[in-house]
Amino acid sequence: MQVQAALLQRAAEADDAADVLAHIDRILRVYPETGSEILPGLAGLIATSEGRALLSPYVDRPWFLPLVSQAVRRQVEPGAIALMLSSRRRAGGSLPKELISVLIAKMLEQDAFPEARKWAAALSGKPETLLDYFGASPLTVNQVYAPLTWRLPAGREVSGTYRPHGAIEFLVAPDSFLKLLERSTAYKPGIYSFRQETKMRTGSLMLEWILYCNRSAQYRPLWRQDLNPGDVREERIPARIDPGCTRQRWVLRANTGASAWPMSLAVGLNGLEAVPQ
Repeated sequence: MQVQAALLQRAAEADDAADVLAHIDRILRVYPETGSEILPGLAGLIATSEGRALLSPYVDRPWFLPLVSQAVRRQVEPGAIALMLSSRRRAGGSLPKELISVLIAKMLEQDAFPEARKWAAALSGKPETLLDYFGASPLTVNQVYAPLTWRLPAGREVSGTYRPHGAIEFLVAPDSFLKLLERSTAYKPGIYSFRQETKMRTGSLMLEWILYCNRSAQYRPLWRQDLNPGDVREERIPARIDPGCTRQRWVLRANTGASAWPMSLAVGLNGLEAVPQ
């Protein structure tokens, strides 16, 4: 440790960043417990193209992902972190699903929608057009990329499960008012509609679609309907996206009223279609 520390000091005095990082790598591999002291000071390298180039040879190291976690905690720009993680993936390394989800959410918070969309498409290996599909599909319910994809609930009060036939099945607790689905999109302004198939298996509740524009807390109700046991509904729901509404957030929520028993239902979603004018 003392020898490596001396060599590290010499490299630092010579202003040789690549050599400094090489010595840090050796220290971290032999003494991983030093990471808590060393990694916070390295996290800022991810913010610049020069820093990412210096780190690229080390993307397979055990200390690399803890370094990325430090960058997230220190609010390094999420797009820069995504570029660094892409280097690891190109080198054959795996990426934690939770980390991908955190970065996509942060990119959307910063209104970096095109960058988040492009990165998610690259990670999924699918065209961006498939990621844009409004309906429920294996890709658009993939929770790794939410909220670019439909966010499914997974709590004690409500849970959602995608089935291969294209429907999402929900189990909803009684006496609750909850989100069933939520998603962020960047569709062009216009008048649209989408087809929804609903099967109420047990219980009664009210379903409602609402649409938020940009970061506004105000929303527009799109559709509302009461459902009773055994109801099977198929209908086309209109949706208008006003000019200036460049980012949308879609929410499907349920109100179970004062019911005393859990409810189950299935919701099938199809693509968003432009309405001819």
